[in-house]
Amino acid sequence: MAVLGAIYGQTSCNRALALRGPAAAYPVAMGYLDRADHAAEEGRDLRTYGGRLVRMAAPAATETARGLESRGEVAAGGRYGRNAVIQGAPAELLKIWAVTVRARCASLGARIVLCPHDELLVHVPAESGEAVALLLSPRTFAVRPLGLEPRTCGLRVRCSAS
Repeated sequence: MAVLGAIYGQTSCNRALALRGPAAAYPVAMGYLDRADHAAEEGRDLRTYGGRLVRMAAPAATETARGLESRGEVAAGGRYGRNAVIQGAPAELLKIWAVTVRARCASLGARIVLCPHDELLVHVPAESGEAVALLLSPRTFAVRPLGLEPRTCGLRVRCSAS
């Protein structure tokens, strides 16, 4: 539950107590989320870990001055900002993965036809199916997450003749 609280900004009351463990174990990550939350509450634009800009609308000065902006609206902005930077990182990694798959498989006539969430659907001519499957197999598709040593990703390759 603490992880969900961290993701969705549930940081008050008993939820705050549950976040003590993750905050102690992952101070850099939790600090990143807290900074995103506060920046979004203030209406400042955010950048995801990969550098994508997330526009945050600043509260209108006149509304704030008149006190029309509720604390709930401010907190909702913070939750939105926190969630945007969390979801931005895997979206950026998926784009990098898609570009890599496209580059590796283009000469074999393969093309990406669908990209739902964290998956790629690649259309491949039947005569190139085995070669593309080999190029994309976990043994040959090594990744370097955030500058770490290469490791095999959890890629699943399924082939069908249809």
